[in-house]
Amino acid sequence: MAYRYAKSRRDGSQSDVSRYGTFRALSPFAVYPGKIPIPGMLSYVHRSYWEAGDNLLDWSADSVEGVWQGLKYLDNGTDERLFHGQPKKRRGRPDGHLFADYRLLDYGQAKALIYIPTYLEMIRRQSEVVANLDPGLEIVDVSYQPDTLGPKPISHAALLVDYLNGELNPFEEAHRRMLDLAARMEKRYSEETDAGVSPLLPEFVEIGERVRQLGSPSTATYGDCARLFERENLMLMAVHSSGCGDEVEPLTNLMNQWRQEGLLTKEEAAKLAFAAPMGRMGSWWSDRT
Repeated sequence: MAYRYAKSRRDGSQSDVSRYGTFRALSPFAVYPGKIPIPGMLSYVHRSYWEAGDNLLDWSADSVEGVWQGLKYLDNGTDERLFHGQPKKRRGRPDGHLFADYRLLDYGQAKALIYIPTYLEMIRRQSEVVANLDPGLEIVDVSYQPDTLGPKPISHAALLVDYLNGELNPFEEAHRRMLDLAARMEKRYSEETDAGVSPLLPEFVEIGERVRQLGSPSTATYGDCARLFERENLMLMAVHSSGCGDEVEPLTNLMNQWRQEGLLTKEEAAKLAFAAPMGRMGSWWSDRT
């Protein structure tokens, strides 16, 4: 039986996942201290450390809404204070949302790279609550907005129903692929390799080819959004996993490839380059991109 999304009748006959409802644990306003990874800050190559409790780089927030509000680019900046505590609205018309300190996203891109992945992370951690949803009852929120990818704010109840009905599988599949790739990268890096060769060279080649395949998707469908989500996170994986020495050349080649393919402007490439460990070496390296 497919799950159904509907307008709230406010009579207790539906599964209410708003912050005021019985299933408030599935609201983006629900607070889970330090349990919500921040897109662009927590790379897939760092997930194993984060899951083990290493949060020294402040890779996580307390709520989905806190992430969404904190990454709004307003008055020439974001507000990381909003990542923690009870979620608060950041008033004003933002210029966009900032992803990984290098990409200013429009509204559709922000849904694809920030809101949807973050809400999915929360759902995965609340599997027992999700399992208690009765498919015979309609799922509702305070607002009613069935068009999750349109120009209006997302109704998370609609997003949850789409997840339950399998429409967000492209995101789940991309998530699993990147977890697998990160595990392989971690394993390979721990193995002994020939001197003078980056241990991650095969993965760099794989990432470069996959990013090329993903291209420049729109945000019109969940499949398109998932492609954008995978592309950006693969680029971050390459950058965040790169050290110095033997990895300067393959990463520089990737960065130049992405510039030539129109995936990065010169300014974005420079900002992204400084996210790499080798960014500590100064600007000479980023200038090569």
